Formats: sequence, structure tokens, C-alpha cells
Amino acid sequence: MKKFTMILLAGIGCYVQLENKGFASILNARPVQLVLRNKQTGKIVILDFNTQIQKWFTGKILLNQYFVLPARMLIEKDELLLNLRDVYKSLQSNSV
Repeated sequence: MKKFTMILLAGIGCYVQLENKGFASILNARPVQLVLRNKQTGKIVILDFNTQIQKWFTGKILLNQYFVLPARMLIEKDELLLNLRDVYKSLQSNSV
């Protein structure tokens, strides 16, 4: 993945547009997560997208999903990250 754009709409809807400029999709299943990391406290909230990464072929990929966020969320103080978490536990902490 060489480029992605992420827009959070009203704190509850998320639209992500990615472009896979590679040659193939990812072979192994792995979760696709929206990670909200508070810039001041470092607290992390992880939200799972309902998608199958193995079907992300070359070209544009669109993710559009509604998330229920915790009541305290002040999105303007959070960083938005896209995490393609590895299935191996020993590598998962390297992602975020």
C-alpha cells in the first residue's frame, strides 16, 4: 500500500480509500483495524473493520463503516491509524 486517505465523519462513520499499487492481494487473513490514539494520554481504542484483506486486489479499495465510539472520545485529540495486524502474537505489538 503506497497511499491512503482517511476521513472520520461525525465521530461515528469512517470512510477510507486505499490504493494497492502492488501486484497481488495479501495471502493470509489478518484484521484491518482503525486505531484511535490519544495524543496526550497515549490511550488506544481499536475498532475492527468488516473486510477481507485477501480480496484487496490491485487498484482502489474503499472501506465505509459505522463505528460506535466510547462516549468520552474527543476525536480532535486523537491520531487516526490504520493497522493491518499480523496473526502471529509475537509480531502484533510491533504494529501500533
